[in-house]
Amino acid sequence: MRNKENRHKKEIDFSIYTETYLGKVGELTLKGSNIKTFEKQLVNNLRTALETADAKVKVLTGRLYVHCTKDSCGAVEFALDHLLGITGWAKVQNVEKTMEAITEAVRVEGLKAKELGARTFKIDARREDKDFPLNSYEICIQAAGILFDDGTMDVDVKHPDCVINVEVRDKAYVYCAQKKTGRGLPVGVSGKGLLLLSGGIDSPVAGYRMMRRGMRVECVYFHSYPYTSEEAQKKVQDLAKTIAMYGMETHLNIVPFTDVQMKIKQNGYGIDDCDEEGLAYIASNFSEGCQHDRRTYRQRRNHHRRKPWAGCKSDKPESCSHGKFCRIPFVSPAHRSGQGRNRKYSC
Repeated sequence: MRNKENRHKKEIDFSIYTETYLGKVGELTLKGSNIKTFEKQLVNNLRTALETADAKVKVLTGRLYVHCTKDSCGAVEFALDHLLGITGWAKVQNVEKTMEAITEAVRVEGLKAKELGARTFKIDARREDKDFPLNSYEICIQAAGILFDDGTMDVDVKHPDCVINVEVRDKAYVYCAQKKTGRGLPVGVSGKGLLLLSGGIDSPVAGYRMMRRGMRVECVYFHSYPYTSEEAQKKVQDLAKTIAMYGMETHLNIVPFTDVQMKIKQNGYGIDDCDEEGLAYIASNFSEGCQHDRRTYRQRRNHHRRKPWAGCKSDKPESCSHGKFCRIPFVSPAHRSGQGRNRKYSC
């Protein structure tokens, strides 16, 4: 029944997709038998970004192809600029695999480059289809001749103003202007992580670098009004919007934290007079779950014997000078010796 329905489905008319974009898959080509997993994630990410655009996406032999209508060019270019997993992209001319069609496409790209101020050029050819009668060097010679003979531009193979690329694959693809992207791996191939945004530059940079390694990131911001201003929240939202362009379904979760801070201040937790700066310090430790109250006497003793807190001169846990909050993680001696690996503690 399903096969019968598929036969009656309307076939896609690729003639309406007059524009073609080519993306270069960089690090993914180094993968082995699992390369299909990475390519599938890359295609799914781009399709998600182009949900509202009239475009078709596919990956074939180390290249990402996007066919779209002329009205969708802006959306496709924006999506490719923020797509992690490719080293660069270019708008290409796809022509028949004949030298007449290739040289004509090269002439058009050369005239466009000359209008932008280019005076010298170089042809870079790649023949993936080994059935093509000419090799890469012969393609370069014949393609360069049409621009050099009519005096359009001069040839400079060492320091050219523009490089015209010719790739002979299922069709011939000719392009000149290339744009570099973020490279890395497709977002989603390395699991999911939680990013704590604080409004500074360190946290969004760390999140972006993890996205480049394939991690899908969710953002969390602890808002403590009136201890933190509304401008601070607006800054975090702007940062989240910026990294969400690369993160694929990245969301910002704003957690109201004022009640927690007030509860800490009311209960004291070993702090008699707590100003705003001290309250913020205690809250940061409290949010990390680093409470000495949750540790036993033996755990505190082993903690001090193993590695005292920086600046702590006390050898006895009961006279610890840094209060009831500590940033040092605690791992039981059994865990460090290879026994009881599930017995982990945190101070």
